[in-house]
Amino acid sequence: MRERTYEEPNGNVKVLPPVIKPKFSTAKKCLVPACQSCLLARAKKQSPGVAKQKPVAEKEGDLARDKTKVGDFVSTDQFICNTPG
Repeated sequence: MRERTYEEPNGNVKVLPPVIKPKFSTAKKCLVPACQSCLLARAKKQSPGVAKQKPVAEKEGDLARDKTKVGDFVSTDQFICNTPG
């Protein structure tokens, strides 16, 4: 859709007309969209922004201290996984 310049071996420069003549004149300014595999190939590794923390021994059990009695039902939804990622 754009004019192309062609340089011959002897130094002559030719301007070749567009192969496809668009209906709208602004169509020749549009960028060709990149395919998904091209975008993935150029992608950079991103950090997940996760930081490791070690538990403080003095604060162990602060949230539940003096709030539970013997025989109370307690459920948790947290677990420790040593595998990164």
